Amino acid sequence: FWQIYFGKDHFSKAEFIKAWIGWWVIAIVLLGVLSICTSLNLRGIGIALGFGFCQIHARYLTFVGWNKFIGVLGVFPVTNIILFIVLLFTKKK
Repeated sequence: FWQIYFGKDHFSKAEFIKAWIGWWVIAIVLLGVLSICTSLNLRGIGIALGFGFCQIHARYLTFVGWNKFIGVLGVFPVTNIILFIVLLFTKKK
């Protein structure tokens, strides 16, 4: 768990898929629990969780030979899903 989310190494495709799905589960569960228990601004928390997707995408983008800054698109849910689908079919350079 710690190596996937807090490590510095590049992701393989299997690690990328596992990290991406795991982060969605973490984000949905966390936002669900917080929406029931608190009156915090969940939009701000959701955006903060989106930056986790940026790191996940950036680490895999460097593995396939793309610019890691494209991973910034991972902060928004729609572009996150589109980028994930594109990267699934991308071959390593």
